[in-house]
Amino acid sequence: MGIRPKLFACALLAATLGPRLVGAPMHPIDVADLAVRADVIVLGQLASLRMVEPTTAEAATKSSRIQGSVTSDRLIKGRAEGSTLRIDFVAPQGSMDVSSGQYGVFFLTQSGDSFEFTDQTYPFVPAYQGVEVRPGPPLDQITAILGEAVESTGQLTYSERERALDALRRLHTESAGALLRRALQRASGDFKIEIARSLVARNDLAGFSVVTEALLHSPGLPGTTVANLAGSLAGLKDARAIPGLTQLAESGNPYIRLNAARALRQTGSPAALRPLSLLLNDADPQVRYYAVVGMGEITHQDEWTPALDEFRAREDRYLTHWRKWAESNLS
Repeated sequence: MGIRPKLFACALLAATLGPRLVGAPMHPIDVADLAVRADVIVLGQLASLRMVEPTTAEAATKSSRIQGSVTSDRLIKGRAEGSTLRIDFVAPQGSMDVSSGQYGVFFLTQSGDSFEFTDQTYPFVPAYQGVEVRPGPPLDQITAILGEAVESTGQLTYSERERALDALRRLHTESAGALLRRALQRASGDFKIEIARSLVARNDLAGFSVVTEALLHSPGLPGTTVANLAGSLAGLKDARAIPGLTQLAESGNPYIRLNAARALRQTGSPAALRPLSLLLNDADPQVRYYAVVGMGEITHQDEWTPALDEFRAREDRYLTHWRKWAESNLS
């Protein structure tokens, strides 16, 4: 049953029904950082979670005292006496998103004779019961668990898999990349697109054809999905993406063209000069700017590679130069 921390009286009545404390994330999850900061990391289940009467000071600061326990199936990091770890801490209203009965990897910090969540915004990452991973460094184990969660179509909900994917995509390791590539091959539908854009954002072309196909030939995509897919292009630097980026640079969507221009610039390849030159005439001034800067950087013409303020002040000067240069050198 869902409750909000501010509804304290109702919360006490509903405590045995599995409360859920919900807060809007204020920062992206960083599993690598959590793995370092946590004193204890366990794979297990939040066996109970309840709010207790706050002290006068806690009530004055609109905080809630949370108590509960985590039953550990696997100790990933640190030391813990027994398989049940007691949770007891004070949390600002709306700072957490966790439910009684939740199974996953929990990041805990020692606080006296009990524990508190290392990060109240991200107290855990999802996992499914029975997941098997090899022993190893904590981050390697967590990465493997996230990979299994992303591929789990039967044991976890779609939102839990999305949460696992969000955590995995932010791990800048080769093992995380390998798991994303494996998951891409086994996924379908919208989730395949989400995995693909995660790969593209880390300059991995394994997902590029899926992203390109979706942007060019899926007119019914929601606006947020299009924005996320287009935004992932900004992570590309691989010159092998130039043919696809050239197609995307002709899109009717200015945000797609903008990020295609950014990626073409980042390749640093002479092969990107022709598609960039076509964007000199784009209707969007930001696209024109990236076309100018990309051509300047690739040809090492520093005097014709302006900062944004300079470009805005003297746009015609730079566009004229690069149009003439393209006509003389790219025809």
